[in-house]
Amino acid sequence: MTEGNKALIQAQAKATLKHEYNNLKSCQQEPNESLRDYIRRFSKRCNSLPDVIDTDVISAFLSETTYESLIHKLGCLKPRTTCNLLNITTNHASGEEAVDMVFSGGRDRGKTKCEDQGKGERS
Repeated sequence: MTEGNKALIQAQAKATLKHEYNNLKSCQQEPNESLRDYIRRFSKRCNSLPDVIDTDVISAFLSETTYESLIHKLGCLKPRTTCNLLNITTNHASGEEAVDMVFSGGRDRGKTKCEDQGKGERS
């Protein structure tokens, strides 16, 4: 292999990686999209890009998500692989869903249940 061929192959590889990174960066979280739905869509995009590298995946995710608490968590935990990133983000999404359940749907349902029980005891 000549030096010219090596340089051409290296240039093509760099162009491919840059294209895949830009492809990931275009996967932005939509304004009303849940974190879990965004993670799922982002993960599918990652899987469709065979040559993308972990640092590009992590960088693209950090720049395109809108969850400040997750960005803070990722800054503290410093994931080094795509797998580690997706594990952290999925766990965070589960926590967010639990908080939403408790503070939105859970209170109303619990209050109704208690009121119903209280009425039954008085009879």
